[in-house]
Amino acid sequence: MTRSNTLRRFIFIVFVIMLSAFQLGCNSSRPRGVTFTNFSQSWLNVNYFVEGLEQDETSDTIELISVNNIQVPPGETVNYRLTRNSNYRKDENQLVHIRVLPVTPSWEPVEKEYWMELLTNPPVTIVATGLPDRIEFMTGNGAIALIPSSDFRKKQYDYKMLEELVAKKKAAEAALKLEKLSQSNASEVNK
Repeated sequence: MTRSNTLRRFIFIVFVIMLSAFQLGCNSSRPRGVTFTNFSQSWLNVNYFVEGLEQDETSDTIELISVNNIQVPPGETVNYRLTRNSNYRKDENQLVHIRVLPVTPSWEPVEKEYWMELLTNPPVTIVATGLPDRIEFMTGNGAIALIPSSDFRKKQYDYKMLEELVAKKKAAEAALKLEKLSQSNASEVNK
């Protein structure tokens, strides 16, 4: 490695430590969350998937639900409180996965997506650096683990967006109302 790359990496690590210390000090009086800083060369779409409260006992998959997509522009920091997801219980160890999708200048997602698991409860600071197809993640406080793509091929997890679940529930309710209405109309015709 060249001397300038070594110096650049050292300065970046010192910066991450200083940022983490600052965030830890500033967040001590506020509700704590996951602080995500984007030093990459791409916009990042970040989803926090939290283990669902009601799991199907017979299923081999674990359902994880995300409330919304958070965009983090290059050079920006976003603090996300996991309590925004109604499934999150801050007093218990709970499975939380984070998906990061880099976005190209034309706003099309890059084919590569990054997955990680939150290993500690908040506060956690995550810093992303690099190019869209080669992003690295570091933590200043808290711990994460990158999830290998081989784990996703096993279909061990079922990732859903809250909007999908709400839409399915509304569609099921509408179908039930329609069925009751058609049964009511059929009984009127038979009279």
